[in-house]
Parts: sequence; C-alpha cells; structure tokens
Amino acid sequence: MNFNIFRPDESRAEELAITNIRCWQEAYTGLVPPEILANVDLVAQTAKWKGILADSQQVAFAAAAHEKVLAGFVVAGRPSEILFDGIDGHIAALYILRAFYRQGLGRRLLGAAAKEWLARGGTSLALGVLAENHQARRFYESLGARLVRTGIYEWDGHPLPDAIYVFENLAELSVSIP
Repeated sequence: MNFNIFRPDESRAEELAITNIRCWQEAYTGLVPPEILANVDLVAQTAKWKGILADSQQVAFAAAAHEKVLAGFVVAGRPSEILFDGIDGHIAALYILRAFYRQGLGRRLLGAAAKEWLARGGTSLALGVLAENHQARRFYESLGARLVRTGIYEWDGHPLPDAIYVFENLAELSVSIP
C-alpha cells in the first residue's frame, strides 16, 4: 500500500488525537488497566496535539493511507527528562493503526524522524515501551535499538513495567524512508 508521509499542521490535531486514541485502544487492551483507556479525553488529546504541532522543537510526521485516512504517526524531540548521558533525542510516540501493521509504515515513520533529528544536529533517539508489549519491542530491536534499562512508567497513577531503548545509528535508521 502507498502511504503519504507528511508533516501535519494544527488543522489535523483532532484527527491525530482520534487516531492516537484508537491506536492506544488497539495496542494496549489487555496490557494496561481498562480504566486508562476508558478515561481518555478527546478534547484533552486534541489540545495536546495542538501543542505538539505548534512546538518547533518537536518533530512530527503522520502517514495517510488511501482516501487520506491517517494510518499512524511519530513524534520526536528533545527529552523532557534526562534519559541517559549522551542521549539527545526522544521518540515520544510512534503508533500505527492495526489495519496498517506489517506494511513498513513504522520503519518509514521512524526513518523520517531519525533523518529530521540528524538534520537538527541530533545523534541519538531513546524511547520507552511497555515491557509486556513484545511485538513493539521486537520491532524496535529489529531496527537496531539497544535495550538500556527497564523500570516503571507511571500512567494515570498506574505503575507499569517499561523498557527503554536507544537508537544510536540514526544515519542507518534514516535510510528506512524512500
């Protein structure tokens, strides 16, 4: 399937929020307490996306499939906290709707973020993933991410085991896009 990878503007904030929520529901059902997914607020998510898209320090790419339907997105930028010495970038989000899994879209979105982060002078990108999300962990590892630690991620007051990975070869990762 052909995907159009593009930089969304603020006019797409609600559409990105809806896609974000759907991705969470698809990826996290059974991995997180149900009340986390049941209590997601579209208005709050839309506001969050407006902030991301207005922030020049953030790198955001979206992917549209047929009929301009959003299929997924990636957000990267400077870490909001010190992750590790020498790690200058953070993948804050990478989500693909289940209907578009295994079509190279995640690789292309990560590649676009890596290429942009390199262009901005970045050298590495870290990301966190729920420890029980084995499919996502295998995906990141297949692209060269190195596990650097495990810990606990606090989501809406719920402690969830997580795993932190780092991509240190952004040049290699950035060739994942056409």
